[in-house]
Amino acid sequence: MPSGKYNSAINIKFTSDSETNVMYYTINGGEPIIGINKYSGQTINLNKTTTIKIIAIDIYNNTSPVYTYIFNIELPKNNTTKKHNKNI
Repeated sequence: MPSGKYNSAINIKFTSDSETNVMYYTINGGEPIIGINKYSGQTINLNKTTTIKIIAIDIYNNTSPVYTYIFNIELPKNNTTKKHNKNI
């Protein structure tokens, strides 16, 4: 799982097993709501501890479980804003 502890800002992207799945997400730890915050493949930049929840829906309206990812980001006092990229 991509959750983890980081000492610098990170960029993440989500992927799905199927190109036809539609994904919805939150970055505040709340449950994703179908029809709100559709994920379109954009990079999500994180520079503080963040809980992301994401759900996928297939073409038959079957939903995946809600997946939860917790990114603990503790920037050093003298942060140089070095970023890591992470595909999920």
